[in-house]
Amino acid sequence: MTELEQIVLQHDARSQLHKDQMIEHGGDLDWLRDPSIIPGRITQYDQPHIDDPFLNAGNWMIDRLTDWCLRVNPRLDYAKVFDEHGLSNEQRINVRTMMNDQARVAFAPGVSAMTELFTVVPNIAVRDGVEDPSEWTNIASKARKFGVLMARNGTFVQGLLRTYFVDEITGNGDYVLGEEHFVLDENTGITTTTSITALVGLAEEAIKATRPGIQDAIGGTCPAIYAPVKALDGKTMYNAIWDAYTSFADVHLYPNVAVDADELMPAIRPTIQEVTGVIDDIATEDLRAIQEQCIAPMAMVPPDVLRAIASASILEF
Repeated sequence: MTELEQIVLQHDARSQLHKDQMIEHGGDLDWLRDPSIIPGRITQYDQPHIDDPFLNAGNWMIDRLTDWCLRVNPRLDYAKVFDEHGLSNEQRINVRTMMNDQARVAFAPGVSAMTELFTVVPNIAVRDGVEDPSEWTNIASKARKFGVLMARNGTFVQGLLRTYFVDEITGNGDYVLGEEHFVLDENTGITTTTSITALVGLAEEAIKATRPGIQDAIGGTCPAIYAPVKALDGKTMYNAIWDAYTSFADVHLYPNVAVDADELMPAIRPTIQEVTGVIDDIATEDLRAIQEQCIAPMAMVPPDVLRAIASASILEF
């Protein structure tokens, strides 16, 4: 078995453990069972981001999820999962270590991406003629369907598209999405001006062309969308977190948002050729930025292997 094949095996085992974690123990999080108990003061939770209440709310959730991961890790059936995946003793030690050392990054990328969508909804809505904050809540709640269209893809596809949608990276390294890439949608709340299906396809092709094999080597599909939480009557962990943020945004975030319509960007509708060029450029030039968004799966890759992935023209399995 090659080193990369071993990484894939460990990644799959770790994903299964996280899924088990959510299914069996997600109900331990009281704020998922009752989002109304989330305190309004968390809009000022994280001092470096004191002026970004959306990000503060997301960071509060990430911290709570991290603490929860560490608490429930000892209760997981590691032996069963390791046996099912045929892990060696060394691989078992590696995965156990990563489940604790990388607990935060199990949820941080996904919650951060969700937060970015909630943040941009008022701009999209006001530009497209919806000025009532209560309607922004409905739009954001529906936008979970758009989120799934992103989250069900591999890590590097998600990272590339997230980079494509970004208009600004703040001094703290936080991403701000541009409303010009989105329009309202009756079914999914928001959608992209270019078909999301087309964008995913272009991103997949760009990753294959610039780093053949990397997406297959390190997946990254969000396990939360496939994890029905027993204590929440089978609601997926993904929907439970989205519902909690929706509830908080409705009461503590959207009523306090002021949008200057004159400063909003109109929706852009580039040709497929133009989009292809931009995505290809991102895949070629901004691999580091994409990798930085893919912390969870990349964290388990030894530095020497990561360097090999980044420089390889062909990955053999």
